[in-house]
Amino acid sequence: MMQRNNVETLPPGLREEETRYLDMNWKRITQSLLAAVLGGFSASATVHAGANIASHEASYSLTLLEAEPGSETTVEGQYLVRVDRSCQANRIATYLQVHLSNVNGRPVSVEDTYSISESLDGSALTFKSRQTLNGQVMHLVQGEASKGKDGGKVVFVEPSLQRDLLLASGTVFPFEAMEATLVGMAEGKKGINQIMFDPSVGDTVMVADLFVGTPSALDAPPTGDVALLQGDLRRTVSTYYELYATDGTPITTAIVDILPNGVSPRAVFDLGKVKALAELTGIRKLPPPQCD
Repeated sequence: MMQRNNVETLPPGLREEETRYLDMNWKRITQSLLAAVLGGFSASATVHAGANIASHEASYSLTLLEAEPGSETTVEGQYLVRVDRSCQANRIATYLQVHLSNVNGRPVSVEDTYSISESLDGSALTFKSRQTLNGQVMHLVQGEASKGKDGGKVVFVEPSLQRDLLLASGTVFPFEAMEATLVGMAEGKKGINQIMFDPSVGDTVMVADLFVGTPSALDAPPTGDVALLQGDLRRTVSTYYELYATDGTPITTAIVDILPNGVSPRAVFDLGKVKALAELTGIRKLPPPQCD
């Protein structure tokens, strides 16, 4: 299992247990939002065979829906994402900023940057994930991975002492995972389970997707290239589990609405103590790659 970076000095005003909770759970906000974006990005390639995937930049607002007593009572933030395809790889780069209050009366600011480049055939991946808490680096994972039919290996640049991670046969990378999810949806299956290498934490997870529910409309239309919001909106419910956990408790659950052109307008994610909403506020279409 992946070992997180040791925190040598806690951010001012935060106790160790508070820092550990935030480091573990708010990282999953990024994972849930990535599930939304990756799902949409793969949709046009899988459901509409032969169609061009629409590269785009998008911005999302982040707000609190529910919170247990004693947990964070206000959450505000933004999520910026760029999704595109080169002639060799599918790529995504994101920036997440979250402001929380009432963590025992102390303000908390979380920033997360994330980037991956996955080869078009799903055999190679480079990745970097960095998270700060009140300006201090709490989480840094960087490396590259490769795999074939008999399994694969992840080599880490950061953490510098992290051992290589062996991938079992059948492990998939993020874009490949979502392609399989959309194939299952198009074939009329009720759901699909996969073992996926998650670059945001540098470890493998079990992802269970159910194809249920009715998509929800946005509270307000986004700005920009709104023509990208046309199409048949679909919904998936994705639940993430630690691969070797024995209690069956999920890490997080993401409810993702997906358009066939590669845009995800809305996502809700449940972290146990809090439930948050990400809604599309702006979008811009990017030109496709010019490949020979």
